[in-house]
Amino acid sequence: MPLSNTNHWWRIASFAGLLAASLWSTPAMAQTYPANGYATASTGWNSGWNSPTWPETTTSNKSWTLGVTGKNTDVGLALDSVSPNSAAARAGLSAGDIVVCVNGVQVGIVGSKIFDIAQILNQHADSLGNVRLLVMYRRTGQLGTVPIKLDDQQAGLTGTLTVQGGSVPANAVITVQIVNVTRPYFVIHNGQQTLRSTGFSQGSIPFTINYDPSYISESDRYSVRAFITYNNTTIFETVQPTYVLTQGNPKSVQLALTPKSTISTISTAQPNPNVVAANYVGYDNISTQVTAAYQKYLGRNPTSMELAAWNSVPDPDYRMGRLPIELMATQEYFDRCGNNNVAWLERAFTEMIGHVPSTYEQEQWMARYAEVHYSRTEVLNQMAIVAGRT
Repeated sequence: MPLSNTNHWWRIASFAGLLAASLWSTPAMAQTYPANGYATASTGWNSGWNSPTWPETTTSNKSWTLGVTGKNTDVGLALDSVSPNSAAARAGLSAGDIVVCVNGVQVGIVGSKIFDIAQILNQHADSLGNVRLLVMYRRTGQLGTVPIKLDDQQAGLTGTLTVQGGSVPANAVITVQIVNVTRPYFVIHNGQQTLRSTGFSQGSIPFTINYDPSYISESDRYSVRAFITYNNTTIFETVQPTYVLTQGNPKSVQLALTPKSTISTISTAQPNPNVVAANYVGYDNISTQVTAAYQKYLGRNPTSMELAAWNSVPDPDYRMGRLPIELMATQEYFDRCGNNNVAWLERAFTEMIGHVPSTYEQEQWMARYAEVHYSRTEVLNQMAIVAGRT
């Protein structure tokens, strides 16, 4: 039953009452929105990032999905379709229904910002994928709370790594990465695993990449590559591509890494001068690095509280390496780009890749940005991976 003027106030009262009940029943979610107004599943000091240097990505244990498509509105996510046999279908949701809250956290457009349901589901689902949704049903116009068990949509690529012709020092970084060979600019969500070595000279290293299968197209060809870096220099790598996942290729592989033949060239290469990163000449302490980054990306000096927070973070080398992505993903940086997705993407691409995007690159990355539900952090992570390949 469509909303009408005659029952408009009744619906507002009902919505407020059920929203309050939803918030009251989930006290752990009282901090419903981040202080900066930007909702993302991959920011914050305890975000699960385990890569020691920037640019890197991480893998998470689960990737929960509801099984719907829809449009963000100021009421919530208005469902366009519900996939058969999905979590949403099992819960009785249908096209036209509106998901208002997840565990008391509103989704959709709040003010001028988008709170993406995919990220909020993954933030608030328990270890088994259980959440509670506040739904406005199209059929009755009523609001209702429904418990739901989400589907785990991750899949795994497994294998082992062996190192030939040398030993791996302690604290070296081991990276295994799935690459879309057909469309290299399409980075697979959760398509990379990064490990820190304890030092070894023989034996094999097991790995599992819990990639998101919704990023895999059967018509595309994929390969897996691995490399080991030490002091920001690649010392071992796989030479030949190993094809996986589609077109009859396996989901379990054995990879051999051999010494990189161009170590001297790589060790003298200069970093992208457009990106402020850790260990550049002149950056001799955290406060100096943070101040320079804030001035570059946000056009201001950090506050004393911000400086104190950055100086107290665990694993400061890693966090300093993450600093450009952390700042460019903020609402403040987005506002400096005119609160405009196209302008933000062009500036972010220029910073990360080192040149202004061509028309083709802009179109491709805008499409990618939409595919990750306009998550600035996610698209920056993917740009970082591409920048690392070039």
